Order: sequence, then structure tokens, then C-alpha cells
Amino acid sequence: MEAAGNIYNIEPDGLISKDKLDSFNYPTYSPSMEELRELIHENGCFEIARLEEQPRRPILLKKTAEIRAGMESLLTKHFGTDVMEPLFVRYSKKIEARPRPFLTTADDGVAVEETSKFSEEHPMKGGDGPNSYANNSTLQKGTVDAAKELLRKAVAEELDVNVLLSSNTFYIADLGCSVGPNTFIAVENILEAVKFKFQSHGLNSQIPEFQVFFNDHTQNDFNRLFKSLPQARRYYAAGLPGSFYGRLFPNASIHFFYSTYALQWLSRVPKEVVDKNSPAWNKGRIHYSNSTDEVVRAYEAQHAEDMECFLNARAQEIADGGMMVLVIPGRPNTLPHSDSVGNVSFQLIGSCLMDMARKGLVSEEKVDTFNIPVYAMTPQELEASVERNKHFSLKKLETIPHTPVPPTVSPIQLVVSHMRAGFEGIVKQQFGEEILDDLFDLYLKKLEEQPSIIASGTETAIIFLAVLKRKET
Repeated sequence: MEAAGNIYNIEPDGLISKDKLDSFNYPTYSPSMEELRELIHENGCFEIARLEEQPRRPILLKKTAEIRAGMESLLTKHFGTDVMEPLFVRYSKKIEARPRPFLTTADDGVAVEETSKFSEEHPMKGGDGPNSYANNSTLQKGTVDAAKELLRKAVAEELDVNVLLSSNTFYIADLGCSVGPNTFIAVENILEAVKFKFQSHGLNSQIPEFQVFFNDHTQNDFNRLFKSLPQARRYYAAGLPGSFYGRLFPNASIHFFYSTYALQWLSRVPKEVVDKNSPAWNKGRIHYSNSTDEVVRAYEAQHAEDMECFLNARAQEIADGGMMVLVIPGRPNTLPHSDSVGNVSFQLIGSCLMDMARKGLVSEEKVDTFNIPVYAMTPQELEASVERNKHFSLKKLETIPHTPVPPTVSPIQLVVSHMRAGFEGIVKQQFGEEILDDLFDLYLKKLEEQPSIIASGTETAIIFLAVLKRKET
């Protein structure tokens, strides 16, 4: 065999220490077909139905960038970031000097173009920084905690245990899971409620295993989500990116759908409100609240369309005996759109952007084409959506009590931090990152000048819990 020579040696130029090199090994192994056959035979749980070697195909040189993408994180952890650039420059030169061992098939991957009707994404602020959603969602946590007993009661009364006994696994989907501790608290509340239901029927020995699918937009911070998974969790976890306004799961596969603080988001901004030639053009505003009737009707129509899509998708995916619990922030039935505290907040942010446009800090044209895709539905509107859809029965519809803000926390500062965590992403996408601090500082000042807006929150906004079951066909 030819000696490796200078192609594989590590030249002693002092960039890394020999001790670090000696203690680094790459954790991969390529078994032969015979090794794989022996391992399966020794395991005894499976038999090989078919084992074939794929035909070799035309070969191309594998790019250094592909190798770097796969190996850099492991190398950085051991050697640090400073040596990455010189390492892969040297690697590239050595491939060029002797390319044959590094050749690979021409069709390693296939590019697939995926298009979706639901193309707009508006994830919460990821990471764990000071403005992240994970660190700025105490209001949502209060809602999750307050809904716990209502959730338990709903499961006790509506979950059909007898139908579920045929399955060894109970499948849960958290739609719009976002990121942070609230996600896992909500899942634990569901598990406790389901286990209690089984135990109350004397079925303690038949409690199934639990599989939880965490769903959100593809831009959601799933890395942070899965790094934060509780070590002692009682369920298997999987991530499922995609819009919940379309299909996500196979037919009749999910026993329990859950969503909290997510259905106020529309799938997209109504196209009419950014069309200069439309009567619904929302010039100078970023939301439908306190706007023209044409803009309000455009938002109402988009909400109705989205809810129909949501319910149609879930009707196909829900298993026999399953149920759906939705926790939705909205407004009271008789309250005008413009008076809801959430909608007033959007009006204020819009006025901040227009102030910045007048000062030349942002483009007024960009403000005219920017709208917040959020709609505050009423309980009556949800009832109407379920009635039009005809696939579900609305079993419960209850208001969740508001959680008081701790006296040590400024209510106004709390609202600003929560708004930034939720809306920084779409603001940044439209206007750039450089305006964020100025925008939310100005928003804070305007709220401080009108403290009654926050004080009226319990009267002008509600959070309600809805329990749905699929109608028998």
C-alpha cells in the first residue's frame, strides 16, 4: 500500500497543539455489507429482507464547503474557531493535489422546490437573549397556568378513552409551539390530564406512551427548542415545521391537537391592504384597527378563510375519539376592533413608524406596504367558523381569567418586551435591524404617556379556551 506521505500528515506549524490533535477523533464509521449482516443477525430482532449494493454512478469532486458544513461544529468545539479558515484552506489544497480519494457521486442530493399557499412566516424572537421570546413570555405563561384546570376538565369530560385503547401511543400536536419554557409546561399539563383520565377509569396499566409533535414555522428556533427539552420528560419529541393552516399529518393520526397564543396570527397579510389600486389600501397604517371599513373587511375575510383551512386540515388529521383544545387571545363579542388593547398597541407602533418616516429614519413607502398579520377574533366569530365548517362540534367555550402582573414588574415595560419578542422578526424583515431599538424605545414612551391603555387591558381583551371534537360521519 502506498504510504500516505504529505497528503495526510499534520505539518507542525504551531496552529494547534499536538495534545489537542491526539485527543480528537471523528465519530463516524462506515460498515461493510458483511458487517451490517452480522450485526443484524446477532441482534435477533430483525431479518434482512433485501441487502443490495447500489450501482456506482458518475463521480464529481465533493466541494470543500460540503465537508466543512458537516464537520465544522465538531472541529470548532475541540480546536476553536480561529483555526477553521486555515484548516479548510489547507484541506482544499490537499484535495487539489490528490483528488481521487475524495471523489463522490454526482447525484448525492436532489433539489426539491416546494411552494406553499401559506408562505408568510412570522416566528417569535429566537435564542435566549434579553429580547428573546423565551425570556419575554411571562404573560403567556400566566395563561397556560390559568388554563390548566379548564384543560383537565375538558379532557375528563370529552376524551374518549375507550376508542383510544386500541393504540399503544397517544399522539399530541402542539400547533404554533414557538420556543421557551411555556411550550413544555403546556405539554406536561396535557399529559397529566390524559393520564388522570385513564387512571380514573381504572386503566392505569393501559396508559399509552406519548409522542409530541412540536409544530411552528420553518423559521422557528427549533435548535433552541430541542436544546431546552426537559431531560426527565415523559414523552418522545419531534419537530414538524410548516403552517398549521395547511395539512401537516397523515389522515386520522393525531389524538390531541393543542394550540395557545397562535391562532390570532393570520396566514398572510390580506393582499388588498398593500395594493395601491385597491379601496382597501391601508396607507399610513400597519393594522386594520382604526382603519377604513374596506381594510377591516379584508382582514375579516382573511381570518374566515384561514379558519376554514385550519379546521378542514384538522378534520382530516384527527383520530377517532380525539379532541382539540385551542387557547386564543381575542376581544369581547361587543367590543369594536379599534378598542381592543392589542389593536391599540398596533396603532401606536404604526404611529411610531410614521413619526420615524417623517424624520427620514425609515421609508414612508415601506410603512405603506407593511401590515401586521394579526386578527383579534371574538368567541362568536369562532363559533361561526366552526358552524360554517360543519366538521366539528364546539363542546366548550370558556374565558380564561387574566393573570395579574407581579407588583415588582412594570406593566408597560412588560408589554413592550413582549411585543418586541413577538414582532421584532417581521419588523426587521421589512425595515432592517438598525431601527429596532429606536422603534421600541419610542413605543415605550408613547405607552408611558397613555398608561390607561395598559390599565384597560382586562376589559378590552379576553383569552378564551375552546374544546372541539370531530362530528361523527
